[in-house]
Amino acid sequence: MLSKIPKATVVGASLLLLLVCFVKVERSQTVARVIRSAEGTYVIGSRSEPFLRQVTVTYKNRKLPINDHDDSLPTLSGYYYRQVETSEFKRYAFKTVVVKRGVARFTTRAMNGLHFVFRGTWGTEFNEDANIYNVPFMKGTLFTYKKGKLVKRERIKFGHTVNA
Repeated sequence: MLSKIPKATVVGASLLLLLVCFVKVERSQTVARVIRSAEGTYVIGSRSEPFLRQVTVTYKNRKLPINDHDDSLPTLSGYYYRQVETSEFKRYAFKTVVVKRGVARFTTRAMNGLHFVFRGTWGTEFNEDANIYNVPFMKGTLFTYKKGKLVKRERIKFGHTVNA
């Protein structure tokens, strides 16, 4: 039966099938380059917005173990956002994430037409409250997009959660 089908048609169909499979796999995978020392959860610690937004980054996109000091911290990579402190966080999975010496950036996948882009720097600093050296942070600009249009741009600093 296959001998009656032109060889070009079989080859073309096979290539099309491979292309569809490749595009499907490519869309579902996250491009992640995070150094091990940057791994963890970062929060925006302002008095006006206590813990409404946080970012969790992981080395090789692995799942983090549950934190002994705070089991409410997320274990999956992503940007977490909620409207009020009493509501649940919504996780915006990363489309791409890069955190390494001097560089921090991520783009989330869209949920209900909303997605986030962060461009900034990563580094370490002394945390006076906990008296700990080399505490990681990310600072830069967070862009909020609704249905592909920029609706908000803000300078922010994510501080790494410290368990002293």
